[in-house]
Amino acid sequence: MSKIFYRQIIPMLAAVALMLSCGSDEVVSEGGGQQPILLSGSISQSQQSDTRAATTLYDSFYGGEQIDVSIYGGSSVDAAHVIVKESNVYTIASDGTMTPPSGMEPYFPMTANGQVTIRASYPHSDNLASTTVTVSADQTSDDSYKAGELLWATASPTRTTGTTAVQLTFHHRMAKIVVNLTSRSGVPNLPTTVKLLPFKPTVTLDKSTGGVTTSGEVTPIVMSANGAAMVPPQTITANTPIFEILTPQGDIAQYAPPTALEFKPDYVYTYDVQVDMRMIIVTTSITTWGTPSTEHTFSGDVIGEQWS
Repeated sequence: MSKIFYRQIIPMLAAVALMLSCGSDEVVSEGGGQQPILLSGSISQSQQSDTRAATTLYDSFYGGEQIDVSIYGGSSVDAAHVIVKESNVYTIASDGTMTPPSGMEPYFPMTANGQVTIRASYPHSDNLASTTVTVSADQTSDDSYKAGELLWATASPTRTTGTTAVQLTFHHRMAKIVVNLTSRSGVPNLPTTVKLLPFKPTVTLDKSTGGVTTSGEVTPIVMSANGAAMVPPQTITANTPIFEILTPQGDIAQYAPPTALEFKPDYVYTYDVQVDMRMIIVTTSITTWGTPSTEHTFSGDVIGEQWS
């Protein structure tokens, strides 16, 4: 079992520890050439060219966010192998530099390769095992949108020389929905908001695995037209309305896909909607939020929905 001590260690204990055999995996925080574990974080980004209207909010850290970090010796993620206090709260700067609490700087263990396993999550939660987030029912403002963010990262670095920081790439554990409205046949006064209909609002993240569980009662979510909303991952059954808009004439138009659809974490679901006098025409694309790739693009699959 790899263990570690911190800078607060008393000199007498450090002196005793340094007398141990080089083959021992008992380590101290200073001396013996031990290497500090430096961390830097960033959010996985797509190479899509998105404007604010297509929602780039929280594609990077703003600075000052509190990140929960746990570090384990070797590859086992359990209490017996914990190196730093579970869920130490780091502060991340806008350039990605992550700073641990004063006096709690971790070091690589002095095992054969000095491997550690790191788990990190945002936002901060006092619960060591999980983080629960409930998205806002009104995501028309930047702040309400950002309040629903849920991020998770993992890495398994080994001891190295120098002071290169371990790069943690955070992935979104929410799904993102983008609805773009355009006028067809000169329809004036397009709506400024869109209502999402079938989504449960609460998700719990397992800090060890990155897995998520969705819960809560279905709650409508209002988002800005040509903007975005975050929703917890979940599967919506076939013929269930995903969203609705209020037409300039005061009618309600809904879009309900004919097959079941799984909204996955770290994916973006984009609906390009042409608003006509008598129908909406919807083109759907599904892309990854982070790693650049496209899973499905239905650019030629145009679906017309009559006014309800």
